[in-house]
Amino acid sequence: MKSIIIKIILILEFIIYITFTYNDLNYKNLYTNTSFIKYIGILLCLLLSFLIGNDGYSKKDSTLLQFALILTALADLCLVILNKTIPGVFFFCLVQITYITRYSGGKLHLKNIYTIVILVILSVFTSKTYIHIIDSRLLFIASIYAILLPYSVYTSYKTLKRKIYPKDNCYLVSIAMTLFLLCDINVGISHTFLNHNGISTLLVWTFYLPSQVLLALSGYDFKKELSH
Repeated sequence: MKSIIIKIILILEFIIYITFTYNDLNYKNLYTNTSFIKYIGILLCLLLSFLIGNDGYSKKDSTLLQFALILTALADLCLVILNKTIPGVFFFCLVQITYITRYSGGKLHLKNIYTIVILVILSVFTSKTYIHIIDSRLLFIASIYAILLPYSVYTSYKTLKRKIYPKDNCYLVSIAMTLFLLCDINVGISHTFLNHNGISTLLVWTFYLPSQVLLALSGYDFKKELSH
């Protein structure tokens, strides 16, 4: 029964993806036309993670994944539905801290903490020194996120070396986090003069929803037969 529900969710995700991609290609007002259906896609990813139950690797890993996707849903509620940028980016900072913890075997090591703190201080100092055209609060929180995301991607790649998950799942998290990074690179580009014809705006969700689906699936131990 669970496998059927999972397949239905994945089919719905595919339909949502095709729908908003078609809509975004044919209508210029991206936010108004597709924001709600995109958010449904994120909620389905959260549901997918809560279906893991006994079919994950450990209770700790499943909990961290579910917590990260709850925070993701809150972040997207702020950014996609409510248009509240600062709270949204703040929640995404918490998302990346959670993923860093997950990819480190469920523990946030002192080495990780020191690295993050040093990089955040340097990033904030540099941005405050050279950038004066953005709201200071947004600049501060965005600078922190700009450090956390690449470091989170790096720790996802390290899962292959640490063998925290089976090889297939290590590839899943690595690909998912790479897509996450590509999404946010396009978020940044979409707010600059480089966003020719709104291509970067379109690419944000082209990368983002698949990343969340893969992250939700990464919590499943595919060597197990799904429980009912």
